Amino acid sequence: MAATVDSFSYQHGCKISVSTIYSWKKEYDQYHDHGRIHTALAPKSRKPKRFRVSETDPRLIDEITRIRICENPIIGKAKLYHILEPFCKEKGIKMVSESTIGKIIARLKKNNLIPRDKRNIDVKLNGKTGKIEVKEIKAKLRKKKNRKPKEHVASYFGDIVQCDAIMYQIGNLKRYFVCCIDLHSRISYAKAYDTLNSKNATDCITEFERKFKLRINHVQTDNGLEYHKYFDLYLDEQNIKHYWNYPRSPKMNAFIERFNRTLEDEFIDWRLKSLRDLRVSEFNQLLTNYLEYYNYKRPHHSLQLMTPIEYLNKPIEIPECM
Repeated sequence: MAATVDSFSYQHGCKISVSTIYSWKKEYDQYHDHGRIHTALAPKSRKPKRFRVSETDPRLIDEITRIRICENPIIGKAKLYHILEPFCKEKGIKMVSESTIGKIIARLKKNNLIPRDKRNIDVKLNGKTGKIEVKEIKAKLRKKKNRKPKEHVASYFGDIVQCDAIMYQIGNLKRYFVCCIDLHSRISYAKAYDTLNSKNATDCITEFERKFKLRINHVQTDNGLEYHKYFDLYLDEQNIKHYWNYPRSPKMNAFIERFNRTLEDEFIDWRLKSLRDLRVSEFNQLLTNYLEYYNYKRPHHSLQLMTPIEYLNKPIEIPECM
């Protein structure tokens, strides 16, 4: 029988050992007698019956744990290999390879025996027990920021207002300008300050609302600190939705960035001496005169050479019924 099975397997190109074929036949006969042939033909689990057991010396694992917790929480396997060589010679321990050290580190992280992230742990020495304690600090969940949808285009006065700030330095003197622009009409406002903070940003946007009797529905800003705390609190009180730009994405605030450039080129750069010598309140009077010119007299290419006030007050064209 053995010769027959062996010759059959090699004649048909099936290089399978005789013992394997006999084990298949035995299993087939066992299930065939009970009328369950489909069970015999079903694929079996390929999970190994025997697993490799780590033979690494526990003292070596303890030393890796100590180094990663007490000395350098992010040291890699290559540097650890050179550090552990003299330790193994002194203790008479068999040295392992770099890849094995990497696997040990991964296993220690998986079992939470060493910290996974250095920013989320607090390591301290217990004075009573003399042991090193590792405490995991739970990271605070960040509040998800609202982003302006691409399809949201300003369709009326006050729908979306963009805000931004610019800084001028003349020697040791610093002056900050907080600027606002309504995206529908391009009506703009700016105010100079000695310092840049959330109170001054709030003051600017409230002045903008009061001066133009504006009811704002959405405000879009970058992630500057001046748009947190009091500024964000004011928006919540007024039920104004705050759109945040993605980090390092000034193109999302394109309208206010363009106004900033116009303000610098047409006004600030020509009055640097006044900016240095005058008080902020006095300089803001000059700035108010320019803003009246900008909003009431200066034509804009983006508005078909109308002023922002003319564009805002233009009659709405109603198409004729066909």
